[in-house]
Amino acid sequence: MSSASDVAAGGGRPVGPYSPVTRAGTWVVTSGQVGAVTGPDGTPRLVPGGIEAELRQVLTNLAGVLRLEGAGLADVKKAMVFLIDMEDYGVMNRIWIEAFADPKPARSAVAVAALPLGARVEVEAWAFLPPTPHSPAPSSGTPSGASPGTSSGASGDALTDHAG
Repeated sequence: MSSASDVAAGGGRPVGPYSPVTRAGTWVVTSGQVGAVTGPDGTPRLVPGGIEAELRQVLTNLAGVLRLEGAGLADVKKAMVFLIDMEDYGVMNRIWIEAFADPKPARSAVAVAALPLGARVEVEAWAFLPPTPHSPAPSSGTPSGASPGTSSGASGDALTDHAG
């Protein structure tokens, strides 16, 4: 069996030096997937048929790489969609509704100038797998003795969201 770093499910070898999927505790994180399948020479090739065909293949590839880590589309909590043409947004929404049950994952969609292989769409995803009864609960990331929302530095200043 090939590892995730060797072959992205059905899409061929990654087009760069990265893992198509990785697991961090209860989170499964994918690299961006494009609508590619493995060509006769073993390299990824985009499926013909434009945005609809590409996005359907993207979702098939996404499900495949998630499956390598024991997850599926139903486990996706956050997705990022990259489109080369925002005119494709409506088609993307229609296919998204078919692919994801309610509650749908949080999602961002941005327009980009270009994508690998000349793709029209790329999707990356974060999936959550709850701990099993036989696995230890993941660390909350809060240092021992610190309250959530406070820094572990000497000042003890509360962490704040500076977005605005």
